[in-house]
Amino acid sequence: MLLFWAMWIWQYHRSTVLHFVQEWMRVTFSWETVDSNISLSGWVWSNHGTLLPLSSIIGEEGSKLSKSTRALLSKYNDDPREEYLFELVESLSNDGAFSTAAYLYQILVRDYPESVDYSDYLRLLLNGSQYTTWFTVEYQQTINSLLASGLISKEDATFFTSFSALIATDVDTFYQNVYQLTWAYSSIAQDLIANLQTYSQYVQAPKQYLWWLFASTLLRYWYYRPALHLAQQSLLLNKDYILGLQVAAYSHMMMHDWSQSKTYLEQLLTLDPSHLLTYQRLYGIISYRHNEHQDAIWYLSQVYNKIPDIELLRYLGLSYRALYDYIHVTSTYRTLLGSQEILDIDYFEFFDTYRRSVGYTSGMIFLPTTNPIDRYDNKLLDDYIQQCLLTIWTGSFICQYGVALDQLFASNVTWAIEIMSTVIPNHPYDFAYGMMGDMYLINGNSALAQAYYKNAISASYNGWYQRYLSNKISQLIDDRP
Repeated sequence: MLLFWAMWIWQYHRSTVLHFVQEWMRVTFSWETVDSNISLSGWVWSNHGTLLPLSSIIGEEGSKLSKSTRALLSKYNDDPREEYLFELVESLSNDGAFSTAAYLYQILVRDYPESVDYSDYLRLLLNGSQYTTWFTVEYQQTINSLLASGLISKEDATFFTSFSALIATDVDTFYQNVYQLTWAYSSIAQDLIANLQTYSQYVQAPKQYLWWLFASTLLRYWYYRPALHLAQQSLLLNKDYILGLQVAAYSHMMMHDWSQSKTYLEQLLTLDPSHLLTYQRLYGIISYRHNEHQDAIWYLSQVYNKIPDIELLRYLGLSYRALYDYIHVTSTYRTLLGSQEILDIDYFEFFDTYRRSVGYTSGMIFLPTTNPIDRYDNKLLDDYIQQCLLTIWTGSFICQYGVALDQLFASNVTWAIEIMSTVIPNHPYDFAYGMMGDMYLINGNSALAQAYYKNAISASYNGWYQRYLSNKISQLIDDRP
């Protein structure tokens, strides 16, 4: 009988619930829903009903995007498949671009309602929304409607209802729901219950301590926005509360909100000298992420000189590269190559650094350089290629990228083009397209060079690089006989 009623609710009320979900997303994010008969093909509606490129709705979150996410955006723009959209949501979430990920979930709800996991959607809303005064009311209405339609389980509804209460700082209602949770959410439920038990052990413990306990638990389970919200509640009670400042700094860091994270870390550097090296380490990493490379080098060096660490070495190398200081870059990557902790990304970053520093054999320089690596002493490049081929695999994009560079710098341009042509279809990165354009230009094929530069512009979210390539195209057109 229960199965019959569940099927009846799904059959006759699904469209109503899905409409409610779409409307909730439209109101929450101030974005219009799109008629289900329209294929977006990488485009979205503006509030005025006109089509806009998907890249235009990313806004401030564009600076958070990794190269892999940008490549996925390019693939989705060219071929808007369902699997690419799901991959994009996950990749954007990993980059901390939760608002953009939540927007894309709107498209998933609209176009692929039977493929969507609505508990993932509710979780995404928690990290991708601003907690306005009416957020918890709207959020709870969404939970209730999804439950009534059978789109989420009762266990899901109880769990996310507990978050509505916690965001509203209603501890009693929060625990009424948490105590009902069983197997699906048992781990986080047990930890949250333990928080209250810990707090209850202390006589007259300040309320900010309870908010910190909750916040630190939510942070460990990747609920960054709720953790930040509760950390801020603790700071409302005591603006210098070190535990609250720590969670706020780390939550912002995990959401890639670099400037906000630095603000909290600056307070901690002053208030809590007993953990100075930890704060300097985080401040240095965030400074790199925020393109403040001199600060990054200063803070990271302070820590590395006392506690040598391979991760710090990576960030130092990247910071030196950003300042075109290739003497220090070379020293850093020699040390990395000798480490047992070297990663795939280290090989890629070295090859990319080498490309940037030495220029091409035609004399074209990709970026302005100071202290360049000696273009005729390729031993370090050869060592990286050999170890890459041994530790990753011969056909990987990273290794083939290095091999192509080796051939390019040896003036074997045609062979370098052949190598890159085999890997670029599955790795449509802006720099790879740009490199192909440069190589075709070296070989005297202006038409193909321009075509690859245009692909690079489409794949790139770097405004400087887009303008640089646009100018190159214009010069090639002006230079035509």
